[in-house]
Amino acid sequence: MARDLDADVEFVFGDRITALDQDEDAVRVAFEYGRPRTFDLVVGADGLHSAVRRLSFGPEEQFTRHLGMHLAIFSADNFLALDNWQLWLRDGEAGYGIYPIRDNTELRITFGFAGEPLPAGHRDADQHKQFVADRMATLHWETPRLLNALREAPDFYFDAMTQVHMDRWSNGRTVLLGDAGYCASPLSGQGTSLALVASLGVDGRGGRERAMTVQLSGGVSATA
Repeated sequence: MARDLDADVEFVFGDRITALDQDEDAVRVAFEYGRPRTFDLVVGADGLHSAVRRLSFGPEEQFTRHLGMHLAIFSADNFLALDNWQLWLRDGEAGYGIYPIRDNTELRITFGFAGEPLPAGHRDADQHKQFVADRMATLHWETPRLLNALREAPDFYFDAMTQVHMDRWSNGRTVLLGDAGYCASPLSGQGTSLALVASLGVDGRGGRERAMTVQLSGGVSATA
């Protein structure tokens, strides 16, 4: 993506927005590590747990609707020797799906189970792994080996299946894109598509140059 953008687009890695102060002319943005800067527009494209949404619109709990499920996804070596096969197991309110990737050299493992929302700010990966392991431990077959792979997984993802419902996606000179403003949950498979379609209506510059910053997930910002 960076190669396809104009040379005057700046990427900032390892930093994030911590405060917004806007008036009718500009938005003053404070960063966790970098110096404060002023922009014409701030775009929050930083996912379900958007910091931009929290700073500009209010606490996450005002806008999220839990769908009663949790999802964990991670990769492992293909210790089951699957050859272009998928395996699914379900027992009660928990289950998992397994399929091979990268020419059958790795497994992509998906755990799912019912449960109540996690406390806000509960983002510790080790705690998440233990939480998932506790919920999946009652399943049989290859579950012990899968849980061992879970503990060693370097690419572990976990979250509650949640939607974001908002009356509006802009507040003055701050606007939300993608899951930050209208997450349909990973169960929909439409997060990227929704973000791309909505982004077509954001630029609206009308030929006038603007300074803007886009907060992305993982502590990455793009400014232009």
